[in-house]
Amino acid sequence: MTTTQTGPVIGTPAITLVVKRYANRKLYDTENSKYITLKQIVEQVKAGRLVQVVDNVLGLDITAATLLTAIVETEDGTTQAETLFNVLRAGGLEHYARFMMPRG
Repeated sequence: MTTTQTGPVIGTPAITLVVKRYANRKLYDTENSKYITLKQIVEQVKAGRLVQVVDNVLGLDITAATLLTAIVETEDGTTQAETLFNVLRAGGLEHYARFMMPRG
């Protein structure tokens, strides 16, 4: 299942990759009919692809939670709680992003 939306560059079409998350936490790529890892989702996003993650049982959009998990997980799969603490201390993700942006 895919949907068309505006791509990362205004005016360009992009096909959204729909990923289903099952109760066992496995992620399923509905376009290619195979399981996909969180790292592969990140690679798709970095390549400019729109991704939507849906809970298979409830049908809820859990994209934000999935991407947040991808942001704070390290290469070895552990979660860096300190990153989340810093985001909250900065007043939220938007403020944290501004703080982390290089100033020129």
